[in-house]
Amino acid sequence: MNQVNFNSNISFQSIKPTIRVGEDVVRSIRNDLPGLKSCTMIVMKMEQHENNIKYDHIRLKLYNLIRKKLSGIKYFRNYGYIPDGRLKERAMRLGNAECEVHSDLVNDELIKRGKNPKKLQFEIIDNELADKLEKRPFHRRSCNDHSFVVLDIKENADLNDLETWGNNAVIVDSLVGIAESAFDAIQRYKMIFRFEPEKEQMFFTKVIN
Repeated sequence: MNQVNFNSNISFQSIKPTIRVGEDVVRSIRNDLPGLKSCTMIVMKMEQHENNIKYDHIRLKLYNLIRKKLSGIKYFRNYGYIPDGRLKERAMRLGNAECEVHSDLVNDELIKRGKNPKKLQFEIIDNELADKLEKRPFHRRSCNDHSFVVLDIKENADLNDLETWGNNAVIVDSLVGIAESAFDAIQRYKMIFRFEPEKEQMFFTKVIN
């Protein structure tokens, strides 16, 4: 997987208006859906402290929180993530919104604002199983994929060659709470998901409803 290597001479002034729109969308969704929990994010919080006994009581609280949210996850998996105008209502009622739900909400809001968003996802693939595109094993990390929305990515971009995305590409993600250049967002994802470049690669695909 190529590393992002944007031309340092490029001015990011041109993407600031796009980032501002993305920030407004993220703020709007998070304000409309306060207190929603994502089991993915809860698990990652647990794994951040997996070897520290001082956090045992916190991990227990987080585990119990996940159990409460499983019904919401099951609902969305059974009935799909395709928005139908009632997605916010369902998410609020269930108290759960995973990345697929957030990306659908972001996508809809950006379309309403005249933008042309694209929904993408990445999977973290184990290098030893890369020919089979198998995710990294769960004994290493339990969270191995994520959905998000990107704006102003080049039409002819090779999703798995990040240098072809263009310098104007902006990722908008209301679950993580970001609207920033694709370069910065992907570096943030690598940190959040504890990506290990010597063992893994990120494989990007379009999300098709």
